[in-house]
Amino acid sequence: MILASSPQLPIDFVRSQFPALDGYSTFMDNAGGTQMLQSVINRVVDYWLSSNVQLGGNYATSLKASDRFYAAVEDLAHLIQAPDPRCLIFGGSASLLFRILAQSLGQTWQPGDELIVTNSDHEANISPWIDLQSQGIIVKTWPLDLHRFCLNLKDLEPLISDRTRLIAFGHASNVLGSINPLPEIVQFAHDRQIQVCVDGVAYAPHRQLLLQDWGVDFYAFTGHKWWCGPEGVGGLYVAPETIATLTPAAQGWRGLILDERGHIQDLKPEAARFEVATSAYPLYAALSAAIGFHDRWGSAQERFDRVLRLSQSLWERLQQRSGVRCLLNQPPQSGLVSFRWEGGSAQLVQRLEEQGIFVRKLANPDCVRACVHYLTLETEIDRLLGELGSGN
Repeated sequence: MILASSPQLPIDFVRSQFPALDGYSTFMDNAGGTQMLQSVINRVVDYWLSSNVQLGGNYATSLKASDRFYAAVEDLAHLIQAPDPRCLIFGGSASLLFRILAQSLGQTWQPGDELIVTNSDHEANISPWIDLQSQGIIVKTWPLDLHRFCLNLKDLEPLISDRTRLIAFGHASNVLGSINPLPEIVQFAHDRQIQVCVDGVAYAPHRQLLLQDWGVDFYAFTGHKWWCGPEGVGGLYVAPETIATLTPAAQGWRGLILDERGHIQDLKPEAARFEVATSAYPLYAALSAAIGFHDRWGSAQERFDRVLRLSQSLWERLQQRSGVRCLLNQPPQSGLVSFRWEGGSAQLVQRLEEQGIFVRKLANPDCVRACVHYLTLETEIDRLLGELGSGN
């Protein structure tokens, strides 16, 4: 199947901005991590060369570093359409941010309070909440609807009680590629005065984020998956009416207001109170550069339409391969296709790696996950399928 490039998406030129794509390797583990742009690498190096000092000093280079850091935060808020940068908490990863949030909210809950997680999401938005069982919090599991391959409100309703405090779930599955009905879930929860915590890592890089319209309480993203940014920085959006009510479980000098003698006066307002200490400052500017780069090439919808065309092509052609069974019996809703191979997942991943094709073995369920990006070429899909034997 030949898929035409949109005139707004000059794929060959865009790919030329990625040093790792200038070779024979085929990278199809984008849900685990994407390759980095040269401009993103340059942004990190430039920061290190020209302003690699601690923030908060009263000398010129430190002031420059502070300006660059907080300008990057403002840019990121604009790029993801957050209403205010003070609503964004940043940290080393979405996994870390979920744990920070769980510890913060856990301080306000009582033994016997309840929360709900799913059996179909990334561990990042499950284990921090399960750990709260040690303080008497009851954790219930919302099962995946195996007929619709997404979460179903009918399965959620029996789990709700007057002690339910939060529902944690993913916007898009990092295994199946299915997209959950976020607006409907948020409305269901808020009608019952329940907060929602959403893992947006597999969704945010693909589509326009309508954080305020959706009404989400908490929504996490990270830069190195799909967005082609650096590892080591993620963000957590907190609704404006909620951010001021949170108190971090861990506090450090960057989140504190000090007087002229260095004595602690109070916590900083909003998200700033969650800035504990030194972080990887150059990565914030690098992530801003990565997200902004993609927005130069067509709209988010145009890029996502190409992803869907590629993933549907991959799914359809896998269906024609003997010894291959896709986990979904319908085309994926995003850029990843998970499948089982009769020769074994680990064996296939190793075999493909020997040919310069990089996919990922997943443990639960045991399968191989291949991910397409809007930068993926049809010839790269051909290479993958060619290694799987007979078929079209």
